[in-house]
Amino acid sequence: MIEEHAIKEIPKAGWPIVRLESVVQRMSNGITKRQSKDGIGVRVSRIETISHGRVNLERVGFLQGLTAGEIENFRLRPGDVLFSHINSDIHLGKTAIYTLDGELLLHGMNLLLLRPDEAAVIPQWLHWLFNHYRSAGHFIDIAQHAVNQSSINQAKLKALEIPLPPLDVQHLIVDEIEKQFSRIDAGVAALKRVEASLKRYRAAVLKAACEGWLCAGGQPESIESNREWKTLKIEDACDRIVDCLHSTAKFAAVGRYCLDTTWIKPGKIIYEKARCVDDATFDDRNRRMRPSAGDVVFSREGTIGVAVALPSGIDVCLGQRMMVFRLKDSVHPSFFEAYLNSDTFKAHYKKDISGSVSPHLNISSIRNYPIRIPPIDAQETIVNEIQRRLSVVEEVEAAVSANLKRACRLQQAVLQKAFSEGASE
Repeated sequence: MIEEHAIKEIPKAGWPIVRLESVVQRMSNGITKRQSKDGIGVRVSRIETISHGRVNLERVGFLQGLTAGEIENFRLRPGDVLFSHINSDIHLGKTAIYTLDGELLLHGMNLLLLRPDEAAVIPQWLHWLFNHYRSAGHFIDIAQHAVNQSSINQAKLKALEIPLPPLDVQHLIVDEIEKQFSRIDAGVAALKRVEASLKRYRAAVLKAACEGWLCAGGQPESIESNREWKTLKIEDACDRIVDCLHSTAKFAAVGRYCLDTTWIKPGKIIYEKARCVDDATFDDRNRRMRPSAGDVVFSREGTIGVAVALPSGIDVCLGQRMMVFRLKDSVHPSFFEAYLNSDTFKAHYKKDISGSVSPHLNISSIRNYPIRIPPIDAQETIVNEIQRRLSVVEEVEAAVSANLKRACRLQQAVLQKAFSEGASE
């Protein structure tokens, strides 16, 4: 469990407010030459270089044919702050401090370089202050917004007002922030390990179920010793298989549900992410087969391999990238769903995935993949055992998710405590 820790008492004698431009020696764009990822040449920063709040030399580009002057002009120095001024709203304003003395990394496109005047401000003060501004939505407020990205121009950033306590106070506060964040980060790392373990356990349960090793009470019974299991093609387990329309649905603010890859995860429908279509679009997209309770939908493009059996009472049409299986009476929908979500099924299709921009599986391939199915009563027993085990997993996952969200709130609270007190005009 992550414990809350308050920022310790700090001097709050009325810090002056200054414009950012008064405490940076340099604010500039990076070199605009075309980068490669072939590992040949001089390393140069990219947006993803600072995606996790630190400079990652494994996520850089490369430039060749540079002059000595270009290398010197764009070379990053320890203490430089890289600022993401062109990005999606959620990532806008991310920063990282360059600390790698002795390494050669050039300042690249789509990141601003801020070189602090360290007689007035330490780089860590700007880094954590900008983290606070970003979490508070301040950078989104001052940005210009386009369809897929937002940007902050240098004029607005230069005019950004920042609190500026004395250097000794900056060091004191930064030290306390980093102490608190290290505690929170340790808790987050532990939670992430639990998440990974739960993911592996979930996969193991589905694999055991599909290969005949999961029975009531956990007593194994191998497929080889159970002659009632039959191997079929996917199409032979279904009365009908239908692909979605290959056109983008015309979404509406209100209407009827259109099921697509954005609002499903294995075995679950995430209604909060649902999108709607009007009645005319709904009817048009259902003209081949209207999905109904007991059908299993499967994502075969983009996010590949997510299956969910539709519950009773749901009224949906299919969005893009989805297909629907209507099963024979001898096949339990939840058993079929479990099989499609399992690593056993993934082993059949992963070699057939094509396309790099939008990976997809062909429906003709899916029809011919094998599935091994026991009698319906055995399927029901297996489904009950899957649900029993995964219900425990879901409870733990919910607790982990709640604590990860709490960790994020704790981080924001630490920054709020550090920067919201002490400033005065």
